[in-house]
Order: sequence, then C-alpha cells, then structure tokens
Amino acid sequence: MRLECDRSDAAVWRVCIVPGDVDQAVIDRDGVIVLAGLLNDAEASAECRVLVLEGQEGSFCQGMDLSFLVAHPDEDVSKEAHEYARCLDRLRRLRQVVISVVDGSANGGGVGLAAAADVVVATSRSTFGLPEVVLGLVPAIVLPVLLERMTPQQARLLALSGSVEASGAAAMGLVDYVVEEPERLERKVRAVIKHALRCNPDAVAGVKDLVQELVGLTRTEGLERGAQRTVELIADSNRLAHIEGFLKGEPLEWFARYRPAKAKP
Repeated sequence: MRLECDRSDAAVWRVCIVPGDVDQAVIDRDGVIVLAGLLNDAEASAECRVLVLEGQEGSFCQGMDLSFLVAHPDEDVSKEAHEYARCLDRLRRLRQVVISVVDGSANGGGVGLAAAADVVVATSRSTFGLPEVVLGLVPAIVLPVLLERMTPQQARLLALSGSVEASGAAAMGLVDYVVEEPERLERKVRAVIKHALRCNPDAVAGVKDLVQELVGLTRTEGLERGAQRTVELIADSNRLAHIEGFLKGEPLEWFARYRPAKAKP
C-alpha cells in the first residue's frame, strides 16, 4: 500500500490508503515503513491536531499481502509484523485525534487500522472482515485493539463469522458513526474534525493517557484517581482563566477551523 498525506491544512492531516503494486491496498513492507515514518512526523509536529486515515471508494485496506507470502515462502516477515503491531499501538497513543474513514471493505489488518482510531466513521455499505481463521491463521495482532472496542465474546464472533456489515460493526463497538449515503460521508467527517479542533490538545492527550491508566485499576481506584486528576487540573490558574473566558463568551485560544485546500468529493 501507499500512503498519500494531504497536509495543506497544518492542523488536519488526511492520509489516503491507496494500492501499491497490486490492485488492492494491502499491508506490505514499504507501507509499514511509510506509516511508521508518518507517525514519527505526527508525533513531532506542533501543529497537527487531527490525523485522518481513509481508503478509496469501495476499499479501505485489505490486510496482509497474502500474495507476497505465497510467492516468498522463506521470507522472514517478523520485522514487518512487529513494526505493524507497534504502529497500531502508536495510533492508539497518538496525542492527536485519530479518525478512520471507511467506505467499502476493511479486512484483516485493515480492520486493525480502523479499530486503532479514536473515531471510526463508515458508510452503510462498508464491511469489516477477519478472514484469518478460514486460512488457518489467527487475527493475533488485531485482537488487542478490538478488545478495547468490544467484549471478548464479540471479538470471537467477528473472528469466527468472517465479516459483518457496518450496522453490525457499530453494534459491536467497532464503528462509531454509520452514514447511510456515501455522499454524506465527508459531511460527517468534517463535523467530527470540527469538534476535534475545539478540543484542547493537552486534554486530548490527557484523556488517552488516563483511559489507559484506568484499565488496570478497580472501580474504586479509578474513581480516586479521577478525583485526584480533577483537583490537579482545576488548581492550574491558566486553565481557570480559560474557563472564565469561555463563560464570558470568549473563544478559547486553541479553537481552530478546518480549511482544506480543496473540497473532498
């Protein structure tokens, strides 16, 4: 797969997943390297606040390059597998708001790329499939990010049922917003971006960090940690000044507008 990154709006990077040397966008060695480099750039950017991953009409990403595996049975792919796993982890931890936009099929590792996002927007004609079990494999890298979005039973069901439509994926928690008509997809994506650009970047990172921390705590421990963090935040005079300004109707300094160089279809 190739990744084409539109950075015309410095605050919003739109990354399109397109086919490489084959007809469909599959996760190959070059694609993983480019994705890792893109995440390096995003992590280092002081301006980027939203990262959008989107496929082409009819296809998001079809997962592992099976043709390459068959053609190169002795090839050691351990490096690429571990790098892809690290990319999913980095997407989950990225300080920016990550949005996946699916209009078509997402399979195997492509489901992982979608699930690792903070927000998944899909058209009703989209499908999400894990064909690994049919091939004698296990969706081992994808399962950890799926289990952040759904119950273990739902993850097993998805792996064993092969494929679900967008409505079923939404019921499982894999998809956050389903758009009935593809023509309305961009409108919904822009609405999500608009809200993301109203969020304080430090608070976005704080939510991600705290959610990760709370996973390992009991409810009582989590509530205590939440109370402690709230006290820490409201003790900050700068935050209180921002809140005071907001209550007076003043725009917050981190508010930004999405200004793409060209309209998306």
